Amino acid sequence: MRKLTLLIISIGLLLIGCSSDKTPGNLEGKTKAPNFSLPDFYGNTFQLGDCSGKVIVLNFWATWCQPCLKEIPSFVKLREKFPEKSLQIIGINLDTKLDVGKMKNFIQRYEINYPILMGQADPSILKKYGNIRSIPTTFFIDQEGYIRYKLIGFQTYSALEAILTKLLDEEREIAKR
Repeated sequence: MRKLTLLIISIGLLLIGCSSDKTPGNLEGKTKAPNFSLPDFYGNTFQLGDCSGKVIVLNFWATWCQPCLKEIPSFVKLREKFPEKSLQIIGINLDTKLDVGKMKNFIQRYEINYPILMGQADPSILKKYGNIRSIPTTFFIDQEGYIRYKLIGFQTYSALEAILTKLLDEEREIAKR
């Protein structure tokens, strides 16, 4: 059953393709980010709940998606620019068949400096985050755990940086109070 679910998800993403919608989605209502627990490619378990109090950038992607690959350097650069303890960038890889050794090499080749998690370990993750149908899809979660922005499709570094800067500035203001 699990393999069938993964196959259906993969086919759906392939049929829909990578989206090119560049409209930032500022979410008016407050929706709490669903908690999850996923393994990374090094055997560690990562829980979103462990990031409470941080601004979180959550990116759903796959190695076969060219727009996804184009975004990786932006996330690496953001992690370097904002090395703060109050920020967590997380990549959730949606490849259904992926060799762990090859993925470790991929992470090194792209110099990825943030956790990459295996989304295929829990196919319900796509449903938890609103039935993701296009990748890349990126969520910005504020320090209180609420989803503030949902971006579908490739985003430029400057667009990602602007949202992240805004959320980190808000976080600093709250910390001053």
